[in-house]
Amino acid sequence: MHLDHAIPWNAAANNFAIVRDNTRYTPRETNVFARESIDAESLRHFCRVLADKIHEFGVTESNKITPLSEQQSDQLFSSKVCELPELLFNLAPHSTNSLRHNPLDTPHQSLQYWIDRAKTHDSSGYTTADADLADAVKALITVSAVSPTGRGTTSNKLGQEAFAAVLRLAKHPEVPLQDLNSLHWGHSVGVQKVQEVTLQIYLMINLLEAIRARSGTDVQVHMCELQSFRNWASNALADFDFPAQNLIHWHFWQILGITTERLAEWKDLDKLEVIDPLAEESVETQFTLREYLKACFGILYRYDVLQCLWVGEEQSRDIWTSEIEYFFKGWRADISSK
Repeated sequence: MHLDHAIPWNAAANNFAIVRDNTRYTPRETNVFARESIDAESLRHFCRVLADKIHEFGVTESNKITPLSEQQSDQLFSSKVCELPELLFNLAPHSTNSLRHNPLDTPHQSLQYWIDRAKTHDSSGYTTADADLADAVKALITVSAVSPTGRGTTSNKLGQEAFAAVLRLAKHPEVPLQDLNSLHWGHSVGVQKVQEVTLQIYLMINLLEAIRARSGTDVQVHMCELQSFRNWASNALADFDFPAQNLIHWHFWQILGITTERLAEWKDLDKLEVIDPLAEESVETQFTLREYLKACFGILYRYDVLQCLWVGEEQSRDIWTSEIEYFFKGWRADISSK
């Protein structure tokens, strides 16, 4: 479990159990379910602790990156940063609206380009016509979190440069970056999506690991059998409108053989040649999983930096708490205040 010394994963996991073919639901469902008697206060405590931990890391990141974001040139980031999605996720060169192509393009490197785009509509600000800019922001947040964290390495410096560009845009008076946060047309395509899909899988993997550790060998359920994972994957691994929030997830899970196409064809688990990262004991898979979780957490606290700029620290913390509570509700644990 990620940050298990600081986040009470085990206490939260005590409220849940894995059930195969649960007869209480029609059709029968294999999933994680809340126990008949849950400790709601322990789950509320978990929500508060995780929200505070995300914010704590966000403050540290902001303090580290802010000086880098105070440059005055028109160039937001270098060509090397522009190419990072291709290198990290094995993507083709730039094309908009595609999970198989780099969302970043040369014009995105120019501050003036972002300013001009905000003035191209009848009323100043960004609209759904600027969803490619939202994808660019999601890509910059993602590559800044995925780039290796080794101090002084070239990749780490490029990651810092990527997030410095995001902060510079967020703080510029002529760049209404918050307009890009909640873009939608029937479904969301805004920057907020990078937080939504990442928080869900970050919670799911860590809690599942804690639940399995407590259950021992009593419940042998492949992750792909869980309805909550399948629901998440159908969204987070898909290539649809402006899907840059899915880059890191599509890349990680397809390495394990898990794609939306294969899940849709799934009939017999024994014939589905995919790896369950929580059951796989190989050193390579476990290392890759830890790096994935670390990057997911990095995305969350970088997004928190933006969210605090937009709504303030107190409301940002409330948003995190609400999002985590909503996740628990998907496992039939309603802990929201009445």
